[in-house]
Amino acid sequence: MEENCWNTSLLHGKINYKLIIFDNLFTSDECVHFYDNIDGEFNAHQSGGRIINVDDQNLFFSTGDFRSRFRAQKEDSIFSKIIEINKNTKDYKVVSMGHRNPQGLYYNKNNNFLLEAEHGPEGGDEINLIELNYNKIPNYGWAISSYGEHYGGKNAPFNKKKYLKYPLHKSHSEYNFIEPVIYFNPSIGISQIVGLDKKNSML
Repeated sequence: MEENCWNTSLLHGKINYKLIIFDNLFTSDECVHFYDNIDGEFNAHQSGGRIINVDDQNLFFSTGDFRSRFRAQKEDSIFSKIIEINKNTKDYKVVSMGHRNPQGLYYNKNNNFLLEAEHGPEGGDEINLIELNYNKIPNYGWAISSYGEHYGGKNAPFNKKKYLKYPLHKSHSEYNFIEPVIYFNPSIGISQIVGLDKKNSML
């Protein structure tokens, strides 16, 4: 592992109150350094990390960008993505891209779609609908489009270069990205999404 290199991994183990031995389920050689960004930012909390089971073989896993924003629009990066991982083979595929910090996932098995809740920057928390047809990776626009702003706003001198590279357009569809189902401005500190069945029991 490189020095000062952050990556994302999943470990699993059987519950044992004396000793839990963890095995690697998923990891990536791709890593984020502090100096990846033009503004020298890094945020270890901006990392996603929601896990939900699909079935006995597969799970969905969300990843954030650690403020390494350029990775969100790279199809060959695992960061800023929703990925599906096969628990047996450890193979994975990208389900969606262009996410900032996806903290909530809900899978509707009957209709085969995901609802994703995402922390925006200063404003612009989102709920996104992800249809799982896999013909094309759906792109939700970060860090080109967002209904939020970089912290400090457009008038902050330290943000001038940032807005040139990551303009945060106030439209997704005009730039060939998918619009959120709803966005929140100011932010609400969005979290997990749960479903209720007809008996109002959590799914």
